Amino acid sequence: MKQKEVFSGPALGLSVLTAALADAAAPAGSVRTALLSGLLNAAVLSALILLAGAFWQRSQAFRLAWMTALPLWLLAELARTVLQAHAVCREEFRSMALLGALPLLLWAGGQLAPGSWNAAARVLWWMVFLGIVLCLPGLLGQMHWARLVAADAARPARSVQALVYAEYFFGPPQCAGKTPKHLLGLPWLAFAVQAAAWLGMGLVFGAGDYPQRELLRAWNAGVFSRLDALLLLVWLACAFYRIGFLCTALRTCLCGTAPAGKGAAE
Repeated sequence: MKQKEVFSGPALGLSVLTAALADAAAPAGSVRTALLSGLLNAAVLSALILLAGAFWQRSQAFRLAWMTALPLWLLAELARTVLQAHAVCREEFRSMALLGALPLLLWAGGQLAPGSWNAAARVLWWMVFLGIVLCLPGLLGQMHWARLVAADAARPARSVQALVYAEYFFGPPQCAGKTPKHLLGLPWLAFAVQAAAWLGMGLVFGAGDYPQRELLRAWNAGVFSRLDALLLLVWLACAFYRIGFLCTALRTCLCGTAPAGKGAAE
């Protein structure tokens, strides 16, 4: 199977990571309960991905229903990502850059092959990794287990909402009805983002009810200020990527260009 015909694991993972970073927030209840609930949610979603692949291969009616619903889901994800990225541009940078770049992103998504996004994904993953390396030293000194324990004692035990994205179920349409193994890791990637946000907010702020972005603003390593702006720029680059990625995924579904053959899932 040619690389240009399918999205790679890093490409799908980056799209999910971008969405999860925007949606993750401190849990309303106990962090411990949230972690257990998140683990269960990720396991259930992985099982659903496998079941969807099995039904796809055995049921023509399921394939027809899924190929009707999936484009609508991708379109909804695309609209939500555009709104989220525009809000960050406008609120944090007083910029309308997304509106200027949006036509180009939509055009690129409508023209490029799925595999054309794979190289860009690898570059952006390195940017994300460097952002994490920069962020951790400035937060570690402010993290204290006592705050997390106190926060858990003050909050009731509540389950958390699972992060579910269309990318989880894009494998069978893309890979001739087969479910690539890397799709099973996508719910766990979203859970890892959730868990990092829960633990970070609890360790730094305790039971305080703060917006997620305050965790970035709390960064302080005595080197330079406003690291939150740099990290938000990295997220915006990933959001721009996801917009183009979702356009290509949407076009792939609508045009029925899923590759066939034994090597499609490789």
